[in-house]
Amino acid sequence: MSQLTHEPEPPVAALAAARVYADDLLGLPNVFGVGVARKIVGGRRTDTTGVVVYVTRKEPPANLQMFHRVPRELTVSDERVPTDVVQTAPPELRDVTDGKLRPVVGGCMLGTSWGSTGTCGGVFYDRHWPMDPVLLTNNHVLTRPETPNQLPSMPTVWQPAGVEAIGSTRRVEPWWPAPLGAGHAYEFSVDAGIVGLLPEVRARPEILSIAGKHPFVVLPPSLDMQVVRRGFRTQLKPGTVEAIGSTVLMTNRAGKRVKCGVGGTLFAIRSEPGEVTAMAGDSGSLVLDAAGFATRGLVFGSEPDYGGITWACDILDVMRAMEIDTACNGGIRRLVGDAVLKALASLMAEREKLIGVHLRKFAEFRADYLSGSGEGALSRAFGALLDEESGQAIAWALLTDEEFAGLLNRAIGDWLVQPSIFEMLEYVLPEEFAPDLLAAFARLNRIEPDAIDTGWLEDVLQDAAGRSMREVLDRQVKAPQSGRFRT
Repeated sequence: MSQLTHEPEPPVAALAAARVYADDLLGLPNVFGVGVARKIVGGRRTDTTGVVVYVTRKEPPANLQMFHRVPRELTVSDERVPTDVVQTAPPELRDVTDGKLRPVVGGCMLGTSWGSTGTCGGVFYDRHWPMDPVLLTNNHVLTRPETPNQLPSMPTVWQPAGVEAIGSTRRVEPWWPAPLGAGHAYEFSVDAGIVGLLPEVRARPEILSIAGKHPFVVLPPSLDMQVVRRGFRTQLKPGTVEAIGSTVLMTNRAGKRVKCGVGGTLFAIRSEPGEVTAMAGDSGSLVLDAAGFATRGLVFGSEPDYGGITWACDILDVMRAMEIDTACNGGIRRLVGDAVLKALASLMAEREKLIGVHLRKFAEFRADYLSGSGEGALSRAFGALLDEESGQAIAWALLTDEEFAGLLNRAIGDWLVQPSIFEMLEYVLPEEFAPDLLAAFARLNRIEPDAIDTGWLEDVLQDAAGRSMREVLDRQVKAPQSGRFRT
């Protein structure tokens, strides 16, 4: 018979003192907790056991009246027990965020018709027609465990689960059957799927508990990067990127062995000590760097330990596989698409091809003629409008405000669909160009106050009618200040 491991004797005196004096200590200023712990001296935990008193803010003894101070020792049954004061935040109740959220945002709960639940990672744009906003989550959230390579026969998606239908599964990246003799049943590069929304359901590119509009910027993860994720079950959790370029084997809910991240598309996030990893229901949540600057990945799995590992797919691999865009690029794509439809309504069958042609042409025009090379020129100022904070405001308004999108399309739609970059440069600006463009930016400032200062733009465009775009872009303007374009 094996010998039992010796268990240490409980600190009887300290436990008794904590119980006896709990009410008295909790009545002192700033105190919110009493317990038994190892005493901390000089930032190090010692072997001495005593009564720990948790406070929201430590005060020098001189600032407190004698009867408001925590005693250095407590006496119980003629035994003296030392005390220790620790400053920390009081606990908060951690409820699961499973309620209805409208508009739909990242970090909220999604459910399927057969009972699966997961997290809406965020709002992206479908690159395929109708180029509309879609919700990103995991394949395994949207498909049945037995058939991860097929769209479900009942594709309805709910938010929250079982309460209200918001759309249906549009596409998933399939889990393909593995080659014979591989030792696993399925394999995938990324665990991803998108949800198309019902016409009456609105969505915003934001994530619960994370400031700012996301995802507007997407970048790959890097080793030792501090990151955060926001799942509907465990809410906001920090971690550190421990490994990148990873491939792992796991077992899915149907008991099938799966090779995940074929091609090295995964990365591992080590949870902070004492923090739980992602739990059931967190699948599909986005991973951002701790600064909230860029989206880095899409959570799909974890181990169940505190301080353990959460696994995520690189967001760039996800976007390539799912053929989706961020709200910034998707908004511009949608604008080009609307302009093409307006100009070529009779050629609807060719619309996707033509939109792609004009979008590539606009990207080349932007790189060649709206870049930083023309310092002091109007071309540089227009380019900066798309690159800095105002670019986010423009993309946001294109996504959320039909009036702004219509005004901007009326101002530059015909110009966007000129046959070539040469024709775009030689395009003669009509009388309505400047008034329509200024009206669009005025509308933008009503949606996003002070997004763009148009005073300098009014001056430089006042006699633009009848001139070519080339002439107007070459005009010299006072360099706008970064961010809000003040003169």
